[in-house]
Amino acid sequence: MKFLSFLLIVWAPFFFSCTPVKQNQIPSYSLEVSPFHVNFFQVISKTKYTQSETRNLFQKMDALGNEYCKMYWKQKSYNPDKAKLFIAEKYLKGHTNPRLFHPLHDLVSGCFNYYRMNDMHPEKDFILAAKLIPQYKKECYSLGFMQPYFMHAHLNCKKLTMFDIDWRILYGHQQMIDLYANHKMNSAENIQKNIQTLKLGWRYRYDGKPMEERMKAAVTTVCFPRYKDLCTQELLTFHQKFRQLNEIQFELSSLHTMHYKAKDANTAIVVFLSNAIVDFYTSAEDFRLMMKNLQKSLLENQNIYFIHHAAVRQQFGIYKGTKVHGNVIISTLCRDHFLTPPLAERVEPYTTHFDRISITKKTPECKLLL
Repeated sequence: MKFLSFLLIVWAPFFFSCTPVKQNQIPSYSLEVSPFHVNFFQVISKTKYTQSETRNLFQKMDALGNEYCKMYWKQKSYNPDKAKLFIAEKYLKGHTNPRLFHPLHDLVSGCFNYYRMNDMHPEKDFILAAKLIPQYKKECYSLGFMQPYFMHAHLNCKKLTMFDIDWRILYGHQQMIDLYANHKMNSAENIQKNIQTLKLGWRYRYDGKPMEERMKAAVTTVCFPRYKDLCTQELLTFHQKFRQLNEIQFELSSLHTMHYKAKDANTAIVVFLSNAIVDFYTSAEDFRLMMKNLQKSLLENQNIYFIHHAAVRQQFGIYKGTKVHGNVIISTLCRDHFLTPPLAERVEPYTTHFDRISITKKTPECKLLL
């Protein structure tokens, strides 16, 4: 026994030093694709892609997509043979009759992209969520380009899923994560410098000027100029916590066809929806499908938290869903008084789909809990 004890003392440091330390590893990423997107894109052939496959797929989609978008915006003559290399033929009928286009054709095809965050101070959403969500382990889902980085910076997610109906948003994320993996985002100066290498293009515009294949990428491309310092700091904090992530996933899907899930019931699922859960973006039928999918994907007694943020305002709400006896019960943890965007001719209060099914009668304002 003394000899065994001696061996343990001598060799223990070696054994323990060879044990991998997970939080110091670079998190891998993968891509999952909804059945709709598999059918829409000729270039997508399956629902799951590894990290290297994801990188290669997006590079191929970027090249083919740029050619297609030039035709879509009539910068080049329409060539059906070239278009069919990118998009399945049945989704191209709108080129002969615009009414036959899918309602979101420009967005799904990657020819009209919303890169700049219009959620005002979403860090407050996540600061409060960190206080209100008791579970230590969190698996996070987020829409938007900048918002996922804010989310992990404050919630310390174990897994981060970036999802969108627009593949170019996910392509931007893939490029960003590669920058983090290669230590290119480790200072404010490097963030300002290396974010310029992102291949972003076909940004939405309403000024009547021609759509552009490439735009100059900068922090102010994805954030309003007045929030440049805030966004830079959040991106830097993400760098500091990057290796705490176990996994990163990109999901090319709409929010109502997503399967929000975590490995065990003790892990909280947190979903940032920006303003996508309002009637304009999510129909009543889509919301019913979303709730139906939640019933299937959640484990019994598991909690899921949804964060809604009013467009172009500092207003948000946090909703909790719990699966009880097979049904998902929605309650409201806090909710500000939501108003439609100030850009509209008429500003009105509004409710979300969650508000209409929540069992909570009296709800505190989120801003009062900060």
